[in-house]
Amino acid sequence: MKLSVIVSTYNAPKYLDLVLDGLTRQTDSDFECIVADDGSGQETEETVGKFIKKINLIHSWQEDDGFRLAASRNRALTTASGDVIAMLDGDCIPSPFYIEDIKEMMKRCVDRGWNCYLQGHRVILDDHVSSRIEDADGIFESRWLARNANHLSNIKNAIRFRFPTRPHEELRGIRGCSMIFRREALHKVNGFDESFEGWGHEDKDIVLRLQKAGVKRLDVRGRIVIYHLYHEEQDRSAEEENRELALSSRSMVAENGIRKLGVITRSQTPQQ
Repeated sequence: MKLSVIVSTYNAPKYLDLVLDGLTRQTDSDFECIVADDGSGQETEETVGKFIKKINLIHSWQEDDGFRLAASRNRALTTASGDVIAMLDGDCIPSPFYIEDIKEMMKRCVDRGWNCYLQGHRVILDDHVSSRIEDADGIFESRWLARNANHLSNIKNAIRFRFPTRPHEELRGIRGCSMIFRREALHKVNGFDESFEGWGHEDKDIVLRLQKAGVKRLDVRGRIVIYHLYHEEQDRSAEEENRELALSSRSMVAENGIRKLGVITRSQTPQQ
C-alpha cells in the first residue's frame, strides 16, 4: 500500500515544524509527504527545507490569493503518487503510529469489502500547552497525557485501542483535518471543489459527493491519533455561503476540481 500524506498549511511555520517532526518519528517510514501550501512566505519554505532530507517530502505552493484550501489540496493531489491519500492539517501533530494505523485500517476495509474513507478524530490542546511544545518527542506517552490532562479536550481520542466501527453516512463530526481516502475515489469525484473559497465546508461537500459514488464513512477512534494545536479561529465570513453550496443539489463530479488543473506543482517554492 503506497501512502501519500498531504499536510495543508498557511504561514504557520512553528506548527508545521511540529507536524513534520511528528512525521519523522513514525513506526512506519514508508510514505511520502506533500506540504500543500496556500501561499506562505519565506519562513515556511525554510521550515520545509529542514525536513527535505529526513522524510520523502515535496513542497506544493500556490500564490496567496485568499483562503483557497480546496485548490491547495487539489494541487498537492496532482503530485501525490500514493494509492491512499491522507489529509492532515498543518496544526495537527500525528502520533508515532499514525502511518501504521492508516495502513492497518485501510487493509481492514479491503479485507471486509468496505468502500470507505476514514474519518479520524482529534485531541484538542489549549493555548497553554500548545505554546510550550518544542518537538513531537514524548508527547503521546501516558506520562505526558497525565501531566497535561487539564489542558486537553477530547482526551479519550488519545487512547490507542481498536474500538469497533462500521461504515455509515453520518455527516455530523466531519473533520477535514484528518481524513483518509483511496486515490481512485478522489479522482472519481474529481477531487475537492475549488468553488469553495474562504473557511468552511469543502470537506462536507466532498463527503456528500463521495456518498453519491458509493463511498461511506468509517470513523476511526483509538487509531490515527492526532493532537490539534490551539490557534485563533479563521475568518468565517464565507461559512454560511459555503454551507449552502455544500448542501445544494450537486453533481457527484466537481466541475471545478483536479481535472481542471494541469500538472502545476513544484518541488520547491519560487524565489520570494
